[in-house]
Amino acid sequence: MKKLYLIVMLMIVILSLTFTSVYAITATVSLNGEEKVEPGTKNKILVSIASSDTIGGVEGKLVTSSNISKISEENVSGKNGWTVTYNAEDGIFNAFKATGTNGEEIFEIEYTTGNEEGTAKIELKDLTVTDINYDEEQVGDISKTITIAKNSEEPKEDQKDNKINTQNVVINTDNTSKNISTKESATSTKTSSLPYAGIVNVILPIVIIGIIVGLCSYVGYKKYRGIK
Repeated sequence: MKKLYLIVMLMIVILSLTFTSVYAITATVSLNGEEKVEPGTKNKILVSIASSDTIGGVEGKLVTSSNISKISEENVSGKNGWTVTYNAEDGIFNAFKATGTNGEEIFEIEYTTGNEEGTAKIELKDLTVTDINYDEEQVGDISKTITIAKNSEEPKEDQKDNKINTQNVVINTDNTSKNISTKESATSTKTSSLPYAGIVNVILPIVIIGIIVGLCSYVGYKKYRGIK
């Protein structure tokens, strides 16, 4: 009898552990936003949740590095029907939605970076999520690292190569145009000078022959008159 009692108690303990693991909340909170921003600019980061359970509440503490300006109450706002309360003095926030969700963006944080380049950090600490059955679970701290740097105006290597290739094409085109123009000029010169040279070469012998024939005729005529 005693042995049966121990077996029953052991089974109850095992079943209790099984039910506890089955109904445990599995939720993931994440920070989404730009990885790189410029100094002295306003930017936004979104807090999202994903869970196999319907989550209706998220609370924790917002902490930022010193190169991010203090975040005021106006800079934290709910999304997708979530209501968010935030205390700028201690960074404590509490987000609530009666119908809950399995996954969506729950609130937005607007922040301003310092004027110096460097690395900034935004963290959510002491996170606790609550499902619509009021079961709570603590979630590990999460953080997002942001690079603060000016955008470089230096063109990329492929842009430089394209620019050089474009210049070469223009230069080659100019050279080709010049070569074509030179050839056309040379052809024009040759074409215009050939008729003149041909005329001179034809007329000059005729004139000389005509003169010779004329002289011979004249001499013959003189002799013929002398014979008579």
